[in-house]
Amino acid sequence: MENFEDNIKPKGNLKDEELLGDIEKNTDDNIDSSSINNERVASGESQGEIVKEDISDISTEQDAKEGEGDSLNEENTAYNSNSKGKNGTKEWLILALILVGIVALALFITIFVKPNGGNNGNGDLPNGTTQNSTVIYNNFTFKKELIGWSTLIQVGDNVYDLRMKYNPQEIDHFKIENHSKIVDRLLNSDLVLITMDPFIESETALAGLEISKILNPRKEDTGILGIPTVIGVTYIPEGYQNKAVLVVDCQNATKQLEFDVAKEAALDSTIELNSTKPKVSVIKFEVSKDINRVFIDGDCIRILGTNSSNVYKQADLLSYAILNIVPSDEFVNLDLVEPFEETENLMGNASI
Repeated sequence: MENFEDNIKPKGNLKDEELLGDIEKNTDDNIDSSSINNERVASGESQGEIVKEDISDISTEQDAKEGEGDSLNEENTAYNSNSKGKNGTKEWLILALILVGIVALALFITIFVKPNGGNNGNGDLPNGTTQNSTVIYNNFTFKKELIGWSTLIQVGDNVYDLRMKYNPQEIDHFKIENHSKIVDRLLNSDLVLITMDPFIESETALAGLEISKILNPRKEDTGILGIPTVIGVTYIPEGYQNKAVLVVDCQNATKQLEFDVAKEAALDSTIELNSTKPKVSVIKFEVSKDINRVFIDGDCIRILGTNSSNVYKQADLLSYAILNIVPSDEFVNLDLVEPFEETENLMGNASI
């Protein structure tokens, strides 16, 4: 029995020891596992804290960037505000300069224009005086009309309401060469022919009418001086041969010598005229590229203008010269035409 029990115990003890060993081992393993888990937890917590710290840092950086953005927005707002302020200042400055310019112009007109309305010491108004849409020139009063200008002139016992496109002040910067010679020739002509290129602009053709209504004999509502005047062309273009148009050029003009002899004969009765032919003057309108000029070329009076408008202006100037409204030095006292005072009787007043 003892042997049997002895044999039993060691085995039982062995198992217990083994069990105890296993338990201890398991316990150690659990402890190790727990330690590992604790380390992992600690590591996780540390990592979490690091992540939190990183997130916090990121948030801080974002807050800083947002703060920088706000600062930039504030700077941009301040810059825009300053720019608007500067632009506003510039606009006010420009407006102020414009107002100053207007005031200066008004003062200039007040100081320098109005005194011209006074007389020149002889009771006559200076040439070019402007008063309420009127121009006083050589004692003739020109009034602004819807189209052009008008003035009352007296020729002999007749009064005419002369209407022209331009007043003398607008065109007297053009000059007439041989002014007296040209006017004298026209006033002593038996016939005046005005000619131009058939394809010249219509404005130039109208300029011919300005002169003809001054020179022609009185007929209906045109004519003043009683000198027959006809408008023609320098040639008839192809296809218009059947038209009744006067063809005339400078060669149709009477020699200037005959005018000179006729003038001498009028002054000296002992001089006999060898020719009874009518004395003809030719006025030729031409558009030139580079010159404005009124002059006598041999026996022909030529009006050159750089454009049709300048031809028209110089034609008006010649009309005023013929009437002595724009006088030459030689004809300054010519009593051919006089200004008409509107307070006088308007009997015989005619519009041309």
